[in-house]
Amino acid sequence: MIIKAENKIKNYKLTKREFQIHLFFLKEFNQEYRSYCYIKNIFIFENDSRLNYIILQKDPFLYEYGTFNGVIGGIDNGIIYAVANSKVEIYKIDEDFINFQNHVFNNEKCEIQEKFRLRAISFYESLNMNDKALEICNNKNLKFEILVKSKKLNEAFEYCETPYMYEKLGELFFSINDYDNAALCFYNSKNWKRLFHVDMINKKNYLNKTAENLYKNGDLNYAFLAYMKLNDYEKCGELLQESKFYNIFKKTFLNK
Repeated sequence: MIIKAENKIKNYKLTKREFQIHLFFLKEFNQEYRSYCYIKNIFIFENDSRLNYIILQKDPFLYEYGTFNGVIGGIDNGIIYAVANSKVEIYKIDEDFINFQNHVFNNEKCEIQEKFRLRAISFYESLNMNDKALEICNNKNLKFEILVKSKKLNEAFEYCETPYMYEKLGELFFSINDYDNAALCFYNSKNWKRLFHVDMINKKNYLNKTAENLYKNGDLNYAFLAYMKLNDYEKCGELLQESKFYNIFKKTFLNK
């Protein structure tokens, strides 16, 4: 049985006052609607082929559900019926996830079901509840991203497993002038050019390894600069041997 959107749903009827409140918050969120339905404190609406809902509580929350084809024709047992081109399509609303969201807003404990774990993590993040998101996260890569977003860089380092992760973290450490950790990250990612830049303004702990790998990778200009910092003029001479600068370099640094 399809229940018309404006009629009773599960023995609950939206009062005129409550409906006005929903419309007020639609304006607050800069949203318009073409069709709608409701379940208790959830106002579900459709516009521009998108389905959204507002959770009405102390601080109303707008949640984007996803794409939607047609207009809302009715709702029954968590299933929304969409009418488009004389056809009816169905969309399942995850009432368990909505219950979870309500529990969060009411500071109540709620079981995290596997089917909506990722959505729950994103939901916590949208509320800046990153610690809660970490508690229910069981994916190392996702934990890394959440920790980075929370600016917990030292904790994020424990989850680094790929060059991408090390490089991303290295740039963040560099941005806060933590050159020791930035250098360590670039060393682990084997980004020898970036490591050279950091080492030049830091302790030069990695210079030998950097010069060696820059040379192996054919980054000869960088390798030359690294060997110059190491005072390895013989190696620098080798790198310049085929260039027009070799003779003057030889006289100046090699005493030849």
